Amino acid sequence: MKKQKKRKRVIWLVIIIPIILTVFPIKFTKKANNNSEEEYYIASCISEGTTDAGVWIIIGNNEGMWEDEMPVIFNGKNPKNILSYDICNNDTEFIIYGKLSKKQDEEYYTLNSQRWEIYDEVRRGEYAYRIPFKHFITVYDLKWFDFLLTDKGYD
Repeated sequence: MKKQKKRKRVIWLVIIIPIILTVFPIKFTKKANNNSEEEYYIASCISEGTTDAGVWIIIGNNEGMWEDEMPVIFNGKNPKNILSYDICNNDTEFIIYGKLSKKQDEEYYTLNSQRWEIYDEVRRGEYAYRIPFKHFITVYDLKWFDFLLTDKGYD
């Protein structure tokens, strides 16, 4: 009798914990603050069809959105190191706090990031129906869980 109760508890835990993790936010989205004294840029990653590649494009900064996009080389804290392929490569925009620089002999600007936030809403691509929340990410949005949602990059 005691073994059946323990087994039922374990089964309930195995069922309930993943459900709770689906709705438990670990990072909320943020709106840009044009009055911020801290330098930041609004950027998006354009995928090249793989999990590691992609080009970062700046589309605005703390003064507002730009008409023209500017490609940059990304250094420092990078959302792609933590977030899943499905979020980073589906037009999700990020607020990147840091400095933009360019050396004279380089073609592109370099964005040296200190930290980042998700701007406005999370765009999850074709797997959005599994995690419908647009204003926060859950543990399932992390890179660790890519293999559950997509086969991209895994042979």
